[in-house]
Amino acid sequence: MITNFNENENNNNNKKILISFDSFKDCLSSFEIGKCVDKSLKDKYCGGDNEKIQTEILKISDGGEALLECLESSLGLKLVEIDTKEHSIIGPLGTPIEKPFVHYAINEKERYAVIEMAEVSGIQLVPTSKRSPFNTTTYGTGQLIKHAIEIGGYKTIYIGAGGSATNDAGLGALQSLGVIDIIYNDDDDNNNNNNKNNNNNNNNNNNNNNNNNNNNNNNNNNNNNNNNNNNNNILFGKDLNRIKEIKIKNKLKFKDVVFYFLTDVRNPMIGEKGAVYSFSEQKGAKTKEDKEILERGMINVLNHLPLDISKVEGSGAAGGLASSFLSIFNESTQIINGMDFVCKSYGLDEKFQSNQIKLIITGEGCFDETTLDGKVVSKMYYYSKTFNCKLLIICGKNNLLQSSSSSNSFPNDPNIEIYDLVSQFGVDNSLNNTKFCIESLFKQNENLNLFLNKIILS
Repeated sequence: MITNFNENENNNNNKKILISFDSFKDCLSSFEIGKCVDKSLKDKYCGGDNEKIQTEILKISDGGEALLECLESSLGLKLVEIDTKEHSIIGPLGTPIEKPFVHYAINEKERYAVIEMAEVSGIQLVPTSKRSPFNTTTYGTGQLIKHAIEIGGYKTIYIGAGGSATNDAGLGALQSLGVIDIIYNDDDDNNNNNNKNNNNNNNNNNNNNNNNNNNNNNNNNNNNNNNNNNNNNILFGKDLNRIKEIKIKNKLKFKDVVFYFLTDVRNPMIGEKGAVYSFSEQKGAKTKEDKEILERGMINVLNHLPLDISKVEGSGAAGGLASSFLSIFNESTQIINGMDFVCKSYGLDEKFQSNQIKLIITGEGCFDETTLDGKVVSKMYYYSKTFNCKLLIICGKNNLLQSSSSSNSFPNDPNIEIYDLVSQFGVDNSLNNTKFCIESLFKQNENLNLFLNKIILS
């Protein structure tokens, strides 16, 4: 949490350096990068004497990964721990989460819960070789929401919609909440029923052959078969095109519940800038055909929802997680900017207004056109421009350098310096030795040293 500053200490030597990073996905968390930058700064300018430079590392999230850690720090939230041996929680691939505990956060006084969908449906939970938005589900996210409502008794639910491995329009989450039943096309239903019957017959034959004299083993096998059948009913991204009808049920059960989705993007559910064409490639949809199939699936979902929310800003976040909630619980569902929510929790506006910060250091793994669209770097850029504060951006890769569109170019500003690791240290080093690359950047880059010297040594 940000330390309280003395508002009267506004000379440059007493101002702080704010370090606030988005995560470098598959490399380092935002806080790990922040600590690395902090150490590199102090080793260079302080000789390890931490008192010479005042820094503040912000645990930050825009609604995706690390949201719980961030809000636990800024708002003092309490973590609720769910034992996955007692409560089987489904991960993004439709199989039980293997880690022993999963969490969500609560504010007992103000009576709200915070769900980080990346905790159970996040892309970091899927090995790179298995990433595919066709084969992932938000079912587990719905299980966390259900736990907060039914066991915790919370009626205000904040859901971090980011860092997902999914593209199921939130239907998996609504399934686990018991809000919808999915009816699939008849041919597919018949095939599925035949497959299930065949599987059941095979299982029964195996049980009869192997377990005639062991009732306990029979009971265990029956339980396992029941669990497998339940998992077979979970909706995945590949199922969206097969949907014939979405039956809504138990809606009144949630009449007093309000859902707030925290997101860093404004992308709608469908279209050129929608969920599929903006984000599915990073989740494993590599070909044009993959994206076309996924987009048709999302359009099919829209055709079976009660309210058209296709143009709502932010409905495309996290593979359309909020979209079905918006359509079914329209009056009690809102999408809000995750970065604004988090920055407000830290009181950052007040810190900048009182002129307490002289330099912001920020960045993310891939610096591209989406960076300017509500993410961590975008918010830090806003503070830099609004309060005339120096800004240093360190990213893994700078894709804007390769962009042919002038509208995607980052503004040319003498107060801003941008450095990427890939152009200086190569792809392999940047991915596998990220800390070393950051440390080397501070030690070796002359332009960066000139920029920092003017700020820190002045």
